Amino acid sequence: MLSLWKSSLTLGERSLKGVPLSRTVSGGFLKRCCMHNIFNTWHLTDRHRCGPASSLPLFACQIDFEKAFDRVPRDLLWLRLKERGVQGGMLYALKACCLYAHCLAELFPACTLADRTAV
Repeated sequence: MLSLWKSSLTLGERSLKGVPLSRTVSGGFLKRCCMHNIFNTWHLTDRHRCGPASSLPLFACQIDFEKAFDRVPRDLLWLRLKERGVQGGMLYALKACCLYAHCLAELFPACTLADRTAV
């Protein structure tokens, strides 16, 4: 179990430092469970809260394109996201990820969306 958390931490740090991960990897991991992604999200928010960029807003999410979102009416999903304030480049990136489920979107708080989003 410790080695699993260690590898999770290492890959999470790689993504924080801007080291490119494989395009076939979702959330930093290939074929890993939701718990790994939750841990990475926790680690990312913890690092952000204590780091130099702590005054900037941080947005993080995990989307399971294979199971949950293959049955959701996409128009309704985009409407709900707009109602909750997701717009512009962020909404465009999410739409692109739904169309191309093998993409990796890396969003860093100190960079613009165009600088760090690989779609």
